[in-house]
Parts: sequence; C-alpha cells; structure tokens
Amino acid sequence: MTLAVLRLLASQRPKAIDVTLFTDAPALYYSGMLPGWVAGHYPLNALKISLAGPAKRAGAALIVDPVSALDANASTLTTVSGKKQSLICFRSQLEA
Repeated sequence: MTLAVLRLLASQRPKAIDVTLFTDAPALYYSGMLPGWVAGHYPLNALKISLAGPAKRAGAALIVDPVSALDANASTLTTVSGKKQSLICFRSQLEA
C-alpha cells in the first residue's frame, strides 16, 4: 500500500501540499518474492525495497520514526522518539 500511494503521489501530487511519510523502517519487504525466498531462490535482502527513492520521487519527506500518538483536537502527531509534528488538513479540498 505504501509504495502504491507514493507512486500515485509521484504522478499526481498537488503542488500545494507537503507530504511526510513516518515509518518504523527505511525499507519494506516485497511479499511477492516471499515464496522464492522460502524456496531458497533469493537471499532475504533481495526482498527489501528502500523507501528513500519512492519517497523522493513523490516529493515526500521520509522520517524513520514511527507515530505513537495522534491528537485530532490539536492536529498533531507524536513519534516514538517524542517529536511532535503539526498536521494540516483542508477537509473541504479533500472531500471535493
């Protein structure tokens, strides 16, 4: 899902928004290659897909620090390391 969203943003991201991806790891494992790894056809590192390239193409900032809390009333999120990030959402534009 993450890669699909980044791919979509790379082709259609509105210029007026900033996108930040918070994640617990800098790479994902491609599940489509899992049977080949189990069968011994691929080493485990061959299944890894770095998020840095797709995030850059999407114009998204990549933060390897997962979100631990969301505060909808204050429009903020807090990461595991304790950093707070403001959330800005223009609901009328998203619903249009």
